[in-house]
Amino acid sequence: MLICIALGVATWTTLRADLLRNSRIVAGVLAQNAAPTIQFEDPVAALEVLSALSGHPEVFAAELVRTDGELFAFYRRPTAPGPDRSLLPEPMARVAVSVPVEAEGVAIGELRLSIAMARIYQQVVLAVSCILLVVLVVLGLVLLLQARLFARLLVLGRPCTLLFAPGSGLVDGLPDRLQESSTNGLSLDECKMIKADGTDFCGHSVIIPVAPGLAPDGYAMVIRNITNQRQSMNSLLHAATWSAMP
Repeated sequence: MLICIALGVATWTTLRADLLRNSRIVAGVLAQNAAPTIQFEDPVAALEVLSALSGHPEVFAAELVRTDGELFAFYRRPTAPGPDRSLLPEPMARVAVSVPVEAEGVAIGELRLSIAMARIYQQVVLAVSCILLVVLVVLGLVLLLQARLFARLLVLGRPCTLLFAPGSGLVDGLPDRLQESSTNGLSLDECKMIKADGTDFCGHSVIIPVAPGLAPDGYAMVIRNITNQRQSMNSLLHAATWSAMP
């Protein structure tokens, strides 16, 4: 957020400086063209000179005054908002640019331009919005990567609590099971396993890839103790076999 505010202030400062510099250049050219109109007392020609500001939408008003402060010519853009229609406070809504009107090195008047700042604020809001959007996208990607990394550490970083019985086939067939898990989304198997305390049990294992559909970051294995279920099944099969014998 602080980065967005800093970039917004920097953008506003740069755009405002560029606007004032360009406006002073335009005002200087108009002041040179308006000097003869004051000398020859031709306010109609002065108004035609000021009408050239129609090509500069940021200028919404201009006035040409004599050295004694008397208004000589006035220009106002037809679509310019009135003072009571501005959504911004007066110091923020507009800025004034003044240049002297000279004839043979002697000041004979002054040209004053009123520059609207609304477009500058619109550009700043657009720039800040784009920057904020980029920041949010980057933040979302960082959070996603952190979540994947956390999931990987959570699954792959746990200490081993099970040992594989020799000849169980789980370790020997592990590469094939990992390939099956990547292809099918999971791999199921049952085998004899040994707990850390040395006791054995019948385990049902499920292997699933972390982040399926992408290049796996690792694999998660879930093992359930199905010793009781397997013993019950064997007892039922044994009883069924004896009952079927003549």
